Amino acid sequence: MNNRIETPRVIFFLFLVFFNILCRGIWFKKCYLIVWQGTLEVPEEVLYTVRLSLTCRELSETDMRVKVSVLIYGLQGGVEHVMEVKEKVHHFSTQEKVMNIDDLIPFEELNPPATSEGTHETPYLVGPNRDQLKLNIVIAPIR
Repeated sequence: MNNRIETPRVIFFLFLVFFNILCRGIWFKKCYLIVWQGTLEVPEEVLYTVRLSLTCRELSETDMRVKVSVLIYGLQGGVEHVMEVKEKVHHFSTQEKVMNIDDLIPFEELNPPATSEGTHETPYLVGPNRDQLKLNIVIAPIR
């Protein structure tokens, strides 16, 4: 009989991540693509989405699989709490350094139409003036 006790192994996960939140959508301006066949016009495109972009600047390993969880806070009945959780598994590598999560929050919640009457109170904004977007980002390694 083996009386040896196994201790759990802890894997240290170190890398540097920068994030950017695009709340007003993404606008790709019209441009020209110059190729050997000639010049092609690329039309303007607007994506109406709230995008969270994570960029891994320094990897401690060559390839790294992670699970990214975003906790989105909101206000309901005067109580601040986690309203939604978005999760995504991503493989960071030297070629894939950026991970995007589109439609993090409904676009219309943060950008009400200009024709709407009165003030639009979204449940996703918190703080004393209801003008702060609060997120917690959890990044965990997957082996």
